[in-house]
Amino acid sequence: MIQFQSISHSFGPRLVISHLDAEVGKGQMCVVTGRNGSGKSTLINMLLGKSTPTSGQMLLDGRSLKDLNKADREKFFGVTGVVAQNIFPRPTQTVLQVLETHHPNEEQMKNMLVFLDMQGRENELISSLSISERRRVDLGRSLIHSPKMVIWDDPFCHFDQLWTERFTEELKHRNHEGLTIVITSSDMKDIEHLYPEVVIKL
Repeated sequence: MIQFQSISHSFGPRLVISHLDAEVGKGQMCVVTGRNGSGKSTLINMLLGKSTPTSGQMLLDGRSLKDLNKADREKFFGVTGVVAQNIFPRPTQTVLQVLETHHPNEEQMKNMLVFLDMQGRENELISSLSISERRRVDLGRSLIHSPKMVIWDDPFCHFDQLWTERFTEELKHRNHEGLTIVITSSDMKDIEHLYPEVVIKL
């Protein structure tokens, strides 16, 4: 599904990622680890087409990412649950509006509200929620429509142990059902129980 072929990326004279080769197959779990500033978010941004490698190429389902037009990208990433680091839903939206982004059915909405412990709070504004609650809603948005793939950049940085464990268990369950997962973390304690097939260390 995803191939990184000798990927390098520089910011001016500073080389952040050097000749990375890796492959994430359909239904596999990939964890990208490394210290802060090691290039984890840079790799995710390249995967999403928000930046380009200095050298090397990235393939999505066998096609070079640079050759995909806007419609191709939207077709691929439109079914993907993407959560960016430290970017939250708009504060003027309600919980319900955020979860409706990918047009879930009634049962998916009901189950996700229960999972997020947000039942009865669906009409609350995002601005009224704590940082942890906002992150929960955003992760819920990325999962609610049963995507084929999720790409999460440091998703657990605002969670306590309870919610980290709850989402890691949900990821493992969905991965066993065929969900492809790419997730980054600078803290190995957050992801040590995920048991990924692919580990990229930056």
